[in-house]
Amino acid sequence: MAIVIREVTCAQEKLAVYQLRYRVFVEELGAKASQDEHDRRALSDALDSNELLLGAFDSGRLVGSVRGNHAEDCPAYLRSRYDLQPLIDAHPRFVTVTTRMVVERDCRYGLLGARLSKALFERYLDRGIRYDCIDCQEHMRLFFLRLGYRPGAEPFIHPDSGRTHFPMILDVSDLAHFVAIRSPFAQLAARRPVAA
Repeated sequence: MAIVIREVTCAQEKLAVYQLRYRVFVEELGAKASQDEHDRRALSDALDSNELLLGAFDSGRLVGSVRGNHAEDCPAYLRSRYDLQPLIDAHPRFVTVTTRMVVERDCRYGLLGARLSKALFERYLDRGIRYDCIDCQEHMRLFFLRLGYRPGAEPFIHPDSGRTHFPMILDVSDLAHFVAIRSPFAQLAARRPVAA
């Protein structure tokens, strides 16, 4: 059966997302977690209360997820980390932050990360989003550059992982850039341009 990507809204599926995050971020990558998160074996935070959460399901089994939030709904430290205030001031409610992209170990060597990114990008287009910000570790920078993200604010040491993360920014309306780099976002952006 083909993998289906859709919004996650029910409590049971959200818990499955939090448990997948725990397995990948804490158990595999060694990120910090609270005692409560260790006890529940689930990783969630305040941004989960007001998010666009997508899940990738293979025959009903959750195999990946990604989360998007409006930038102004994010805590001040996150807005500062990405240097978002100028964008928020210029485009209120049209700047997002993408976080918590996670893919099950046995699905990482295919196109699932790109498919999750495209599905979230399509929803951003539907909502008229102008800019999206994300951060990643060094080994993921090329992946996001190939999607169309560009280097953003200064790199920082992530408090949960202790590793260097690189902020990146996506101009959702930059069709010329998407076409030039052959981004998988190009066709979507061409069909539904964002008003300048």
